[in-house]
Amino acid sequence: MFAIGFRLCFGYRMKLALVVSLACVIGAAPGVVRAQCLAPGVGFSPSTGNLPPRSTIYIFVPTFDAGGTITSPQARLIVDRVAVSPAFHVYKVVVVASSGTTVTVRYQPRRTDLPRSEASYRIGGEVQPNTARVTEVAHLQRAWTCSHTNTIQLTVAGTAIAYRVDWDSTHTTILPASDPQIGHLNCTGDNVEPTELEELRSFELVALFADGSEMDVGSAKARLGLDGVRLPTELTVGHRPTVRVATEAKVEAKVEEKVEEKVEEKVEEKVEEKESPLALLAGLAGLGALVIASGFAWRRARTHP
Repeated sequence: MFAIGFRLCFGYRMKLALVVSLACVIGAAPGVVRAQCLAPGVGFSPSTGNLPPRSTIYIFVPTFDAGGTITSPQARLIVDRVAVSPAFHVYKVVVVASSGTTVTVRYQPRRTDLPRSEASYRIGGEVQPNTARVTEVAHLQRAWTCSHTNTIQLTVAGTAIAYRVDWDSTHTTILPASDPQIGHLNCTGDNVEPTELEELRSFELVALFADGSEMDVGSAKARLGLDGVRLPTELTVGHRPTVRVATEAKVEAKVEEKVEEKVEEKVEEKVEEKESPLALLAGLAGLGALVIASGFAWRRARTHP
């Protein structure tokens, strides 16, 4: 009996020691658990790379840290806040700089004791063609000790720097091309108003490029609510995206329209010039016939009084 009791007691102590050891290991390795609960930081999209002389980038600032300043020592910036959600304030930044320049864009929080965030870009260089498509959609759901993730995740391909979701309401959501997810993002929070996805909603997905142009990727419907999930599978159906907004294309279209109008005017003028001599000859022929007929009638009247 003593031997059995000793083994039971020893076994209990071994299990307790194992649990304590695991707790110590987890506590000594904050990257395992605590990293999942860290506050989100400022994100730049793209985070680096080559940009054209007049280019566009997007900055994602956590809502609790919004209201700071965006500056660059090497470039002129045009800043516009284009989307607001419980998680982020999204800023569209137009960067104007000369080719060959290395430009650093900085975000300084309102609180001066907080560190600033920055990203650097090379102006000029090889520019890749604008392409964008969605290759896969999935529902991502998992929970941690202090937060959770519940999103519709898009897998994309191409050269877009961000994607815009135009809902069938008044809301707009901007997603970074590096990780386009819609919903509750772990410790970051909701990048879409939660009410937007409680019911089935329609939206347009638009790809955004560094040169400022946009491309219509497709239309879809989605839901991410307690009653179920509906993935926007329409986005993965094979179709060719169409350019929706492109500044240079618009200018070229206007020029072509003016040229066509001028060509049509010239053709009409030439036709009128060709028709005018014909009309004159027809009038002269009619006058000659009238004169001959009048002379014939006069001679007939004299011969037969």
